[in-house]
Amino acid sequence: MDLAAVAAPPGGAVDLPALAVGVDLSPAMLRRARAEAPPLAAPARRHLVLGELGALPFGDGSFDLAWCRLTVGFLPSLAAPLAELARVLAPGGELVLTELHPECVDEGSVRSFRDADGVLAAVEHHLHPAAALIAAAAAAGLGTVAREELVVGEAVRYAFDAPGAERVYRELLGRPAVLALRLQRR
Repeated sequence: MDLAAVAAPPGGAVDLPALAVGVDLSPAMLRRARAEAPPLAAPARRHLVLGELGALPFGDGSFDLAWCRLTVGFLPSLAAPLAELARVLAPGGELVLTELHPECVDEGSVRSFRDADGVLAAVEHHLHPAAALIAAAAAAGLGTVAREELVVGEAVRYAFDAPGAERVYRELLGRPAVLALRLQRR
């Protein structure tokens, strides 16, 4: 999903969202999400929407929380997508933005996927250093609450179960893999 967002239920309870929304530009990814998504606890509802980050199909202030998951590296510019994310957040709402860690990219990691035939394909990646992400967020009206650099460790070992991947796992062990920012709309 390009974007996952939630709106709190009436009364402000935060244990379970009243609504979870996923947005992606790819109909194939939306089909996959529909097939693989775990059930939500009642009274939560889920909607999956075809859309793009630069023009989200939601009103201003629609969400209390959004997660932009490993998406901005697909985009050459940060200004419009971050402004759009800020627009759909309610005042005080939070955005969790995760992206491939710049160090990981500098060391040769690439965005890739396997197609239906199992063929590995690389995807164009635009490197956005942490300072650029934070500056673009600030320009969009989002203040930085927290920053974390997640490293390759036991928690992601499952992602390296393909033949020959054990060597890659050992090489990357302890290295930064994901940059995570928690941002808040002012």
